[in-house]
Amino acid sequence: MLIWSQPSRELLSTVVESTLTASQITCHQHLANSRRYMNRLATSSVMLSTLKDGQVVRGLAGIPSEEPVLFVGYHMLLGIEIIPFVAQLMMERNILVRGIAHPAMFVKVKDRMPPEPDPANFDVFRVMGAVPVSAANFYKLMSSKSHALLYPGGVREALHRKGEKYKLFWPERSEFVRMAARFGAKIVPFGVVGEDDFAEIILDYNDQIKIPGRREEIERVTSRTPKLRDEGGAKGEEEM
Repeated sequence: MLIWSQPSRELLSTVVESTLTASQITCHQHLANSRRYMNRLATSSVMLSTLKDGQVVRGLAGIPSEEPVLFVGYHMLLGIEIIPFVAQLMMERNILVRGIAHPAMFVKVKDRMPPEPDPANFDVFRVMGAVPVSAANFYKLMSSKSHALLYPGGVREALHRKGEKYKLFWPERSEFVRMAARFGAKIVPFGVVGEDDFAEIILDYNDQIKIPGRREEIERVTSRTPKLRDEGGAKGEEEM
C-alpha cells in the first residue's frame, strides 16, 4: 500500500488488455487481445450511470471524478463483473479504481497445493493498486483521495451457492460508511444483473462437502487461507 505508485499509461494498457494465467507470474506476459475476448465471453457489458440531474445515460459519464470516491457493490458468481467494470472506468473516464480485496490474493501459502489460490493469478489486480482489506488500508485510501472499490459481501458473496443468486452477504454494521463520511467521500452504490441468470451452479459447497476426499480438501484450503477479522477483532471462518 505505502510503496505503490500509479503505473504508466503504457503499462495500464498492457494490463487491461491482458489476462494472466497460473503460469504467468509477471504482468509483462499476457494473452493478446484477451480484454476483447473477456468482454465477449463474460459479459458483453452494457454500463449505465446517473447524471446529477437524475438522467440515466449509457456509459459512465455520471461517475464523479472528484476524489475520494467509494464504489460499493455486490458480487456476481466468481466476481467476474469486476473485470469489465474497472477496465471501462479507466478507458472511458481515465479513473483508476483501487480495489479492497481478500488477503488470499496477496499471501503466498507455503507448499501450496491445488485448489489453494495462487497469488500469481492476481498479479493484474495488484498492479492496478488493489490492497488487502483492512481498516488501516481503507483509511489510507480515503485519506489519499482515491477511487476505491469495496464489496461488503466479500468472497462468500462471490462463491455463493444454489438458490443464493442476487443475495447480499453484507455485515449488519456497515463501518465503511462512517470512514467514508469522515473524509467527505462520495459513495457510489452500483448493481449488476445478468451473470447469475445465465450461470447455473451444479455442485456447490453443500454438495461437495459430502463427497469423500473432497471434504478434507475443502477443510485444508479453508484452514490455510488467510482469515479476515470481524468488527470485534476476532478471526472469522469462511469456507473456501
